Formats: sequence, structure tokens, C-alpha cells
Amino acid sequence: MPGYRTLLSTVEGGVAVITLNRPAQRNAVGDGMRHELADALTRYDTDDAVRAIVLTGAPPAFCAGADLGAGEQTFTAPGDGFSAAGFPVPAWTLNKPVIAAVNGHAIGLGLTLALQCDIRFFAADAKYGIVQVRRGVVGDA
Repeated sequence: MPGYRTLLSTVEGGVAVITLNRPAQRNAVGDGMRHELADALTRYDTDDAVRAIVLTGAPPAFCAGADLGAGEQTFTAPGDGFSAAGFPVPAWTLNKPVIAAVNGHAIGLGLTLALQCDIRFFAADAKYGIVQVRRGVVGDA
């Protein structure tokens, strides 16, 4: 497997584990994560040594959604490759089962990612939901 900036990955006993690895940002999707995740999922789906894929997040969160670190610029001048849409390779398109191990917050795009998996396991203390952002105000959807 190639080295990724935003992911950790291992294979043991036929199970690939992909860990979203931006813990300081609560694994928010940014810094090329969408494309790295698409690459990792595609590679493991075609690897005969892999029978299933587990997707999780480095503590303290599964995925806190899209990286909004750029503030207002996130949406007014998002730059090349930004998308708050789903992922280029949805888990449901793969031939192998993808299991979400939700170990903390799964908010917005993070919940979308978990819902795209074939099976989802949520920790007892996991928090999940969709957040609506309008004119700088964050509220419940």
C-alpha cells in the first residue's frame, strides 16, 4: 500500500483496516482525504488477500465532516478538488463488504461516509448527525 498523508492502513487475517488519520481535526475530510480514501478502497477491493474492509477513525472521532478550517473561504473560494459531496468511490460500489466502526463523532459528511458502508457499528458513546450551516450559523438540520 502506498503511504497516505491522511490515512493509516493495515491488512491482517484477510481484513483491511483503513483509519482516517487527522485526529487534530477530528478526522475532518480535507487535505486530499477524499482521493486517498478512494484509492485505498479501490486497491483493497482488487486485492485477493483482502476479504473485508473496516473503516474507522483515529481517536477521538470517526469523522467530524468536511474540514471547515478555512472558515468562510471553505465555500466562497474552496479551491481545486473541494467537495462536500459524498466520496468518489462510495463503499456500496465495492465487491467486498465495508464495515464502519464508528468510534466517536460522525457528523455531516462523516455520517454520510458511515452510511455508505454495508454494515455500521457505533460505539455506545458515539455521536452522529447532520448539521445545517447557514450564514455562519450552525443549527440542527
